[in-house]
Amino acid sequence: MSHRLMSFTAANWFIGTLINMIVQGVWFGNSQMSIINNLALFHWYSIQGFTVPLFNLGFLQGVVDIITWNYSFYVGEWIWVRWLWVIVFNTGLIWGIATNFTFLWGQIISMLGSLIRAVVGAAA
Repeated sequence: MSHRLMSFTAANWFIGTLINMIVQGVWFGNSQMSIINNLALFHWYSIQGFTVPLFNLGFLQGVVDIITWNYSFYVGEWIWVRWLWVIVFNTGLIWGIATNFTFLWGQIISMLGSLIRAVVGAAA
């Protein structure tokens, strides 16, 4: 996925979220704050006077909520907009990842092949 498409997707997500919050009349409700809090990779906990970072188990749920556009303002009459975003952007995202990993897998296999040849050649 090119940087332009990623920037376009991020800008559309931000603008779409902002517009729908205005339409709904809520700037940051509990649903939006829970998604934002879930995207924090670590939570800080205080245990007997020590502050310890622990992995946030809700992180993956936050990622799933963003990928599926699971927001409170996409219900009722606005559900078609959610599915439009899911179909258009997630298809592009999957295609971009697949094309990038296709190139990457070729590089990995090439490096592993040369590593195996070097090990076998040194052992012989």
